[in-house]
Amino acid sequence: MSTKVTLEQKLSQLECKIHTDASVKLRKEILEVRRELKMLASGEIEKALKWTKQKFYERGDKPHSLLARKLREQTARSTIVSIDKANGDRTFSPKEISKAFQDYYTKLYNLPTSVAQSQESQTAARQTFLKENLHTTLMQHDIDKLNKPILEEEVAGVIKSLPTSKAPGPDGYTYAYYKKFSPLLSPYLTKLFNSFMSNNTIPHTMLQSYITLIPKEGKDPNLCGNYRPIALLNSDLKIFTKLLANRLGPLMPQLINLDQVGFIYGRQAGDNTRRAIDLIDALNKTKTPALLLSLDAEKAFDRLNWDYMFELLKQIGIKGPFLRAIQHLYSKPTATLKLPEASHGLIPISNGTRQGCPLSPLLYALSIEPLASAIRNHKDITGPKIQDQEFVISLFADDILLTLTNPTISLPNLHVLLTQYSKHSGYKLNVDKTEALPLNLPSQTREALSTKFHYKWKTHSLKYLGIQLTKTYHQLYQSNFPPLIQEIKSLLHKWNTLTISWLGRITVTKMAILPKLLYLFETLPVRVPKTTLKDLQAAIFKFIWGKRRHRIARTVMMASKTQGGLAVPHLQAYYEASHLRQILGWTTFAPSTKWAHIESLWISPTHPNSLLWDGKGKGISDILYPMHFTLTLWKVCKDKYRLANQASVVKPFLANPSFTPGMSESFKNYWGPRGVFRIYDLLDPLTLKQRSFAEIQNKYQIPNSRFFEYLQIH
Repeated sequence: MSTKVTLEQKLSQLECKIHTDASVKLRKEILEVRRELKMLASGEIEKALKWTKQKFYERGDKPHSLLARKLREQTARSTIVSIDKANGDRTFSPKEISKAFQDYYTKLYNLPTSVAQSQESQTAARQTFLKENLHTTLMQHDIDKLNKPILEEEVAGVIKSLPTSKAPGPDGYTYAYYKKFSPLLSPYLTKLFNSFMSNNTIPHTMLQSYITLIPKEGKDPNLCGNYRPIALLNSDLKIFTKLLANRLGPLMPQLINLDQVGFIYGRQAGDNTRRAIDLIDALNKTKTPALLLSLDAEKAFDRLNWDYMFELLKQIGIKGPFLRAIQHLYSKPTATLKLPEASHGLIPISNGTRQGCPLSPLLYALSIEPLASAIRNHKDITGPKIQDQEFVISLFADDILLTLTNPTISLPNLHVLLTQYSKHSGYKLNVDKTEALPLNLPSQTREALSTKFHYKWKTHSLKYLGIQLTKTYHQLYQSNFPPLIQEIKSLLHKWNTLTISWLGRITVTKMAILPKLLYLFETLPVRVPKTTLKDLQAAIFKFIWGKRRHRIARTVMMASKTQGGLAVPHLQAYYEASHLRQILGWTTFAPSTKWAHIESLWISPTHPNSLLWDGKGKGISDILYPMHFTLTLWKVCKDKYRLANQASVVKPFLANPSFTPGMSESFKNYWGPRGVFRIYDLLDPLTLKQRSFAEIQNKYQIPNSRFFEYLQIH
């Protein structure tokens, strides 16, 4: 590099000198310097090409961004070529497109406050709403954990966990920079972050962000509202918000009802899809008229009112340094649109949680919980009842699914409640995008409701969390799997033309095909025919080998790498494992998910876990279809893989018809809450020998009066 700089300086001097001395010698000298510079440039280009080849050689077949970019469609989706302005006119000018988005987001992020009420009246109404609908608060020891000073080890741990390929914020410093210099930067960042948790405000430059626009799938790309604004925060701010999220995250399960599964530790989308399928099947078995309603919120994250959010945080017990840190994060943040011809003017932000911030999903889940609580407890908003337990609402962040059994009464009350919540939080319902699916409703009732409520009324299925919920269980497979399989085969056919090695093609199936299938396996408890999986497995092997002869046995290729294989996804094994994993929901006495609670109530007083060990399969015809499917698959896999036998130590003795004493309510209500549910709970975990009554007393605090029950179990 120093040689190049020296030559450039020499050339500059010679070119200045030639204006006064146009000799042949000087011209030759200039030509010689230019030739040397050209040779240097050629060397740099050659070196860059070699590094590029090495990079593709090392990473081209691995799950890396290089391979992902090769698979991604090279279309104009990333470029916005036209947009509809506020007056309805369509423009193709980059400058006008940028202005349209600038105006749209300036308005969205600065929603007007109500002028009908004074600030004091709004605050009082907000506090009343929250007090009526918040039923959990943090314990003092949890508050102390949130407020303790940030440690250098925490900062270093967050930096270590950062991905390296994320785009930086306006300051340009990437995660790679922070990872490289983590030992040097961590002490200073620790001191800085602790100052934010005291009384020091966050600099406005640190609160600046870029907004990059991602088009929503299946939506009109000419409308500003059909783009998802992702905030590219400065890396140091994102490290800070990740620290806060790491502290708040473990406390979320105790603050948020099991109805909400979005961004809550230990919960997942499949919990709510199986719950919905259970309820639909229960409604059909009892022939109960009902309405399935999927609410569509307009820019839910971006419209959240900050006054409402801060009041909510105070009422659940968040205070002191942690609350101040969040308040500083929302102290006059700004954003700039990442668009060609953008004016680069800063957009002030006075409402909303920024998508791209690690803390935002948690804050939003907390903010929508009072609405969910209000719906659950409203006497005129009713859902299906199983053993006197009512199930009305399920949520994944802002995606709300309601199951209403008396829609004529429930819907008007629901809209009154949504209007009330909207005044406090900024929530806005998209009525025309909200989908409704009638279940067993009389035609007259359905027509009356569709006239009054202008939803998207569906006749066959309703889309929720990426799957089609159908009116009956038996329609689920046909509405979900064939379209996905067709899409996968189409992708494999298209990618077959790409220059990717056969090892790279194995990677493609793992990173681009398997996740699509796994999502349906985990969210839909339905039988997929073996022939379908075999056909798809054959299509994958055909893609891997291309037009060449298959040179390695499939069994070897699907074996794990530790066994000398190539770990090609075995679809049948993934299918079985995904569904058998759901049995874990039955392994605790108190269900940890709503779907497990529904299934437990449906067959009460028997516990679902006992059905796993019922060799005769008694009562299977009476249970819900998802339960029937899981049990059938378990019985096949139990014999196929020799997973267990009738004497298994994980067999329950509570709520098990095979053990009569365990069916009594007093027996269940005493032993169950203490964690004594299975035979294993009475054994020594190392020797698997039964503990003495004294050991049981010591472990579970059992009084002498329960000695006879211990003998019955023994």
